[in-house]
Amino acid sequence: MVTAIDPGVSSFGTQPDKLESMPTMFGISALDLARAQFGFTVAFHILFPAFSIGLAAYLAVLEGLWLKPAGRSISTCSATG
Repeated sequence: MVTAIDPGVSSFGTQPDKLESMPTMFGISALDLARAQFGFTVAFHILFPAFSIGLAAYLAVLEGLWLKPAGRSISTCSATG
C-alpha cells in the first residue's frame, strides 16, 4: 500500500504552496539540498578551468625562463651556439 505524505502532492510534481509541507532531512528540504549541490557544481566548473588555464600560462613562462641562457637575449641565441 502506497501512502502519500500529503494528499495534495503527487510524485510527479508539487504546487508551490505545498513545498512548505514537504519532508526535510536534517531540517533542510530536498529543494535546498539540490540548490546547494548545483551551486558547488557550478563553482567547481568555473574554478578548475580558470586554474588550469592560469597554470598553463605560468608554466609556459617558467619554461621559457629556464630555457633562456643566462646573460644572453633571445635575439643573440642561435642553434649553432
